[in-house]
Amino acid sequence: MTPDPLAPLDLAFWNIESAEHPMHLGALGVFEADSPTAGALAADLLAARAPAVPGLRMRIRDTWQPPMALRRPFAFGGATREPDPRFDPLDHVRLHAPATDFHARAGRLMERPL
Repeated sequence: MTPDPLAPLDLAFWNIESAEHPMHLGALGVFEADSPTAGALAADLLAARAPAVPGLRMRIRDTWQPPMALRRPFAFGGATREPDPRFDPLDHVRLHAPATDFHARAGRLMERPL
């Protein structure tokens, strides 16, 4: 895959993202299982399938866009999606033990900036 420039709205969210202003989205699945190993099996299955999801194998890299011919004399900042050479499915799939304060644990997982 070749680098893919971010669309203007995606670029805006990328530039606004900070620890104080998280702009990213996440998902959290909660499952009931009949077996103590079912959670680990589900996590293994998700991790095995994660490389087939193109967006998960990508990273965002800041770039400078070249100036357009004579109409815009200044270069400006941009960002591209490009393949992540260090892609690890376990960066996207995690299994956690049950917690008494479930919402607090989920909040800590989701609060990390991109």
